Amino acid sequence: MPRDAPDPNANPPQILIVDRCADLRAVVRVFLEQSGFRVLEAEDPGSASRILLARTPPDLILIDPLSGPWHCRDLIQNTDLPVVTYSIRTRFEPDLESKISARFEKPCDLNELGEAIKNLVPRTGIEPVRPLRDPGF
Repeated sequence: MPRDAPDPNANPPQILIVDRCADLRAVVRVFLEQSGFRVLEAEDPGSASRILLARTPPDLILIDPLSGPWHCRDLIQNTDLPVVTYSIRTRFEPDLESKISARFEKPCDLNELGEAIKNLVPRTGIEPVRPLRDPGF
């Protein structure tokens, strides 16, 4: 089976959202779930690390690196998973830049964010992300 072909027996890809703002996590979670992803949430890098150790790793980490800058740095540097950042900052230290697969500035267009995530987990077979009427948050 080609890599991009959907596997009817596979679970949808799982995304770990790391953001200290519960309201933003909720908005992004609902959008991603409606787009066919499974979602885990963590309010800080410590919670994210516990999630990563306790279960099968997600397919991608979506993180606001300002949700605990030093611990986020460790989380980003020590993962082999694709990392997407969404933050008021779009540039980070050179050693982190190489670990970031895509970056978005808050507020971001959820449609663009969803497409980037879909493209970073290409084995999914998920349909194109459904556009929102008001895609920013």
